[in-house]
Amino acid sequence: EIVSSRCDDVLLYPPFQDNYFGKLYCTNFRICFIPLAQKQPDPCCSRSVIFADEHHVPLCSIASIYYSPSPIVSHSSASPKKYRLMIAPASQLDIISSIKIYTKDFRVWTFDLQRSQFAVNLANNIYHFSRPSSLSNLLQLSCEGFRKTPQSAHNALLYNNGNDWRKELLRCGDSETRWRICFLKSEISQQKAVVPSYPFCVVVPSDLFDVTVYENLIPNWCNGRFPVWCWSASNGSALLRSSACNKDLNAQELWKKCVLYI
Repeated sequence: EIVSSRCDDVLLYPPFQDNYFGKLYCTNFRICFIPLAQKQPDPCCSRSVIFADEHHVPLCSIASIYYSPSPIVSHSSASPKKYRLMIAPASQLDIISSIKIYTKDFRVWTFDLQRSQFAVNLANNIYHFSRPSSLSNLLQLSCEGFRKTPQSAHNALLYNNGNDWRKELLRCGDSETRWRICFLKSEISQQKAVVPSYPFCVVVPSDLFDVTVYENLIPNWCNGRFPVWCWSASNGSALLRSSACNKDLNAQELWKKCVLYI
């Protein structure tokens, strides 16, 4: 985390509270207001935020930034009519006496910057870092240690064919004696999945045949999401996922067969 700009003698106007002086910092990750006189937090007005300090605002939570060339005299003078939406970086010739920041959790931060000579630089840094030009600059994380995942020529999704599931079974130390690969393809179109939220290829217990899956499992589970294999532990236990089972006796018997492998 790098401090990009700083303003001293900043006056914060919190809603329904008295204003107080402090220092305002803008980093490549957040804006931080440090009051000169620390106030005891009100337990009745606590808010659940990521940061323990209530004066820290992540840049990714900023919805919009407004600025005003007119100085703030009182709470009434900080009306929204006097503020302009910041849609581009400000010029060094512009006068910014105060900024109003609206966050995505419906909070409003009003800062009086008329005593600071770096108000324009601070506003531009907040605008720049809160709107990254690409995903690689999101939160300004270093991407040197990352590399793109190699993709095939056809951009095929993983775990959408039998080979991927066989490798996953082998990686988890399980075998195809307990599990088998079931292909979920529609009779109408090979490109249409029978269960939209499942891949074309899933792993099911070895004693469940395709006829059982199509005629008994899919119709008796919500949205057709019948139990499929996800992972196996070294002790032989397995993890399956599914939706809720319908209240049907036959479906309950089929569910018990799947439970034997968990």
